Amino acid sequence: MPYSSSGNNHISRPTGSQWHHQVLYKSRKGRYYIEHWSNFQGSRAHVEWVSPQEAARWLLHNDEDLPADLARYEEEVSE
Repeated sequence: MPYSSSGNNHISRPTGSQWHHQVLYKSRKGRYYIEHWSNFQGSRAHVEWVSPQEAARWLLHNDEDLPADLARYEEEVSE
């Protein structure tokens, strides 16, 4: 899970927050989704289906390598 540090706190790279987090997964059927959760009491985790382009953008934004099935979107989603 991508994190950076701001001294004492771990900051989630995808969200820029120490309280809100995300991770990208690939389903057994090959679809991508992002799991969202928070450290705030009473908040509920949820998942969001994303397009292959959005998955590629998420991975590149978080300095992750693109898997072979998303490599074709690299030029489309990056500047």
